[in-house]
Amino acid sequence: FPPMADVVPKDLLMPIYFGPDSIAQLMQHETLDSLPQDMEPVFYNAAQTYLIPKLRTLGGYGKYALTLPAGSEPDGHWQWLPLEWKAL
Repeated sequence: FPPMADVVPKDLLMPIYFGPDSIAQLMQHETLDSLPQDMEPVFYNAAQTYLIPKLRTLGGYGKYALTLPAGSEPDGHWQWLPLEWKAL
């Protein structure tokens, strides 16, 4: 996986990064590893039939960052701050 510094613009204040391709690969790998085909054939088949196609679709979506708008800074007290989704 690439370092975050290579993926995200340097001037963004970003509390959340969403990379669906990496998440989908990780979920597919962990799901199939936890379902041995010889011991769990029903669940393995269900995962292959229903889950894996949905994970592949998820992996096709773009990367996003949930960011604070430019110039917004917390003042030290608890408060709501506006957030924006930015496509990367």
